[in-house]
Amino acid sequence: MDAFEEKLHRTWMQLLIDDNQKELAAMLRDGSLAVMKTPGLSLEYGEDASRGLEVEIPHEYYDMIITKELYSDVIKSSLEKLFRQYVLNVARKSQLFFKSMNKQ
Repeated sequence: MDAFEEKLHRTWMQLLIDDNQKELAAMLRDGSLAVMKTPGLSLEYGEDASRGLEVEIPHEYYDMIITKELYSDVIKSSLEKLFRQYVLNVARKSQLFFKSMNKQ
């Protein structure tokens, strides 16, 4: 997990706590979030390089979280909220850099 993913995970845990999902946050606290990326050469035309998120759930809570539909729904909706509120906000505040590619 890189620094961005660690910060994303901490922010997600706080969002769950703020949304009164303390039990779920406690179960996922020792888990992780990873941004799934694909190698540039395998992309189809118009396909984005980022595939989504991988949620790593601690082994002792995996079956409970996966089998309880409410937990799965809360995880999905909280991650959507995280990206709407946090990631887009970070993107708006970030500097944009342009880089010239070498001609081949």
